Amino acid sequence: MLARRARLRATLAKGGCGVFARLRTSEAYEALAESTADFVVIDHEHGSFSPGELSACVLAAQAGGLAVIIRFGTDDLSLLQQAVTIGTDGIIVAHCNDPVRVLDWVKFLRGRALERAWAGAGRASARRAIPWSEFRKMMHRDLVVIAQIDEPEGLGRSCDIVQVPSLDGLFYGTIGFALADAKGGVEALNADLADARAQRPDAIFGYSIADPHRLSDDVLKNITFAVSDSDIGLLQRAVSEQIHLLKGFFPT
Repeated sequence: MLARRARLRATLAKGGCGVFARLRTSEAYEALAESTADFVVIDHEHGSFSPGELSACVLAAQAGGLAVIIRFGTDDLSLLQQAVTIGTDGIIVAHCNDPVRVLDWVKFLRGRALERAWAGAGRASARRAIPWSEFRKMMHRDLVVIAQIDEPEGLGRSCDIVQVPSLDGLFYGTIGFALADAKGGVEALNADLADARAQRPDAIFGYSIADPHRLSDDVLKNITFAVSDSDIGLLQRAVSEQIHLLKGFFPT
């Protein structure tokens, strides 16, 4: 666990590349663990995971040595608690526009959520085999906590959000922002990213990207990790490409 989380922190700070995943079968995460991905972001926001499915998918990925981040579409504390208890390596909370609200859920993750995870004897605490003082120190050090900026309301607030104590960094959700048809478009989001990075250069900064060929040098100089979208889309494209090649062997 310690080695996996140490690798995750290191890769998020220096060019790590992962993939969003919405498939709900543990076998999918076993396969992802055998891929070249540095980590997987389980997309709870857009998926339909039951608590049992989420736990099984986390376990399958981690059993193969792949670090897991879970993205939530809300700062619902019960969901964040579940993620900590089942032993996720990191958490992203989407739609962050208010630094005060971000501070509230970050404080929960760094405090009460750890107490409940240890008391509940879940996977994260190795069924309480890890002493409380050691567990608290380990989780403060190793659990990655990230706020996602993906709405026009978040622009201009990111410089305040990134300075929230115990927050590790920001993730920029470009697809949702583009759909919002915000003034300035994705260029405004990229400018906001540059401002936030200048405000706190020691933080980690992530970026969602559907087409890696569209990553500009201006973006690359300000991000420390990227996440590709997504397992279902990649599966669809891979199958289509393979079938296209196969059909080429048959006469029309």
